[in-house]
Amino acid sequence: MLKKIAVIILLLLPIIYANGQVTTYEVAGLIKGTSYYKYAYLYQSETKNLLKTKVQNQQFLFVGEFTLERKGFNAAFIFLSNDSLDKFIDQQEVVLKQLDRQYRIMVMDGTPIKITIEDEVKNAKVEGGNLNKDYDEMNLAVRERRYIDFIESHSDSPISLLLIRGILPMKKFPFIGQLDFQELYDKLSDKVRQSEYGLETLKKIKNL
Repeated sequence: MLKKIAVIILLLLPIIYANGQVTTYEVAGLIKGTSYYKYAYLYQSETKNLLKTKVQNQQFLFVGEFTLERKGFNAAFIFLSNDSLDKFIDQQEVVLKQLDRQYRIMVMDGTPIKITIEDEVKNAKVEGGNLNKDYDEMNLAVRERRYIDFIESHSDSPISLLLIRGILPMKKFPFIGQLDFQELYDKLSDKVRQSEYGLETLKKIKNL
């Protein structure tokens, strides 16, 4: 259940394209140990864009441009496979099948990211990106149900808004429903609350 919450947090993100900033990205991957994977995939949940690159000499690289959402970051899934896209009916089938397997979620904000995979993809070490540390700490807080503690210690991070947005649809669950979402929002810094993403989050809270 808690794993599903983490995925829902990303899949329910709003898609905001207008006035998005076009920026570059670089995601470099290193696979340690023996690996027979032939392809690496990068899936951006907001843009629904799926990229594939070959794994060569235990390494892979994604470089290009993407539209950075106005909230300041995009979420992405990294996964490995021996299958090319040709084996699947369409892109959506690739994503749905892989989300039932192994993947690593990261946050892209235009700064270079390095991924090191030593055993399982889900345990890959992600370095770089201004918000990946916050995102990993959010995941730990979700597993331990420390929502309030995370928001209080990350009051100046947009990842706290991501957490609030992610758990809002799950308010019927007892351990979520007992939370006061307005109080959680009020714990955020003025900068985060007054951002466009913050004001949109407030509107969703008011509409509960």
